[in-house]
Amino acid sequence: MGKDIRKVEERVIEKSRLKISELIENSSSPFLFIFGPHRSGTTFLVNLLKLSDSISFTPNDFDLMRIYHYFLGKNEKNSRQRKRLRSWEITRSPIVNYFLNEKKIPTNELFPYVTSPVAILRTVLTSYFKMCMKPLMIHKTPKSEHYLDTYREAFPGSKFVFMVRNPLGIMSSRKYWTLSNKNSWVDLDPMNEKIDMDLAGSSINYMKTHLDSMFQSFKIIDEASFSKETFAIVPYEKLVNETESVLRDFGERLGIKFNLCGIKDLKWPYTSYKVFRKSIGVYSGAIDMWKKRLTKMEITIIHNEFRKFLKDDFENVEFKNIMMGYKKGIEDFLNKRKLEESEKPEGKKL
Repeated sequence: MGKDIRKVEERVIEKSRLKISELIENSSSPFLFIFGPHRSGTTFLVNLLKLSDSISFTPNDFDLMRIYHYFLGKNEKNSRQRKRLRSWEITRSPIVNYFLNEKKIPTNELFPYVTSPVAILRTVLTSYFKMCMKPLMIHKTPKSEHYLDTYREAFPGSKFVFMVRNPLGIMSSRKYWTLSNKNSWVDLDPMNEKIDMDLAGSSINYMKTHLDSMFQSFKIIDEASFSKETFAIVPYEKLVNETESVLRDFGERLGIKFNLCGIKDLKWPYTSYKVFRKSIGVYSGAIDMWKKRLTKMEITIIHNEFRKFLKDDFENVEFKNIMMGYKKGIEDFLNKRKLEESEKPEGKKL
């Protein structure tokens, strides 16, 4: 009985080995990846691209690197994650089952595959899209530009779209999301009577962590801008203000059609702001929401950190111009507010 089980395992392992070998060596790829900092508009872009019948998408919570870390035990092995993996119907793969079944398949046989990010990423994504009959498959995962080299190795021939956004817009959206989920961020405002050293320190550390990550994302995107694998760098503001133009460009270059009439019928979710969740179509209100959501001190801190980041050299002049445009918009706002404050009567300044 034991020998029969062993033979079955060996056949499964060999079959897995052949499949993985084919996946890794296959240089053609129908994948388009959408990356960018958190809160930069990646979900908005995906919702727009869904106006084509020629594209398949992974779910919004399908995060390849998170699954990879989950398999390696870096993320908690909870039942919710297991249910997600099973609902995505990717558990037929011997490699996936190896992790889900408490490593019952001999480690020494699958070792080359279960320790390789390339093999795991390709297995999980191709397993999800196994029954897909559409010509283009899109996977959106914010912040995965930090693993760009791994994705390039795992999916040779793929294309990448990078979303960028005004740093103040990103941080404002993140602040709203953080406060909505009761995490550590308090208004850095002298008028906030509840603030103390611990709360202020926690908020500043939170801001610094995410600003550092955002600027690192910008640097990676800038360096990748000349790569033939980079399909597009899309500023959130352009996507909002020139939606139809951006979609037309995508359609022409991808060789697919979009239902442009569907733009006016877009609905939530693609925003973190509750005030916009009942909106239909494309709205521009979130672009300048940072002017209301961030305090004067927070805007000053983020602006100063952004100015320091802009002192670094850039690979792409066009990308630097996008960044400098954000800087000019921030400084125009600050100068306007300063002028308004100077014109107010004494005792009524903001």
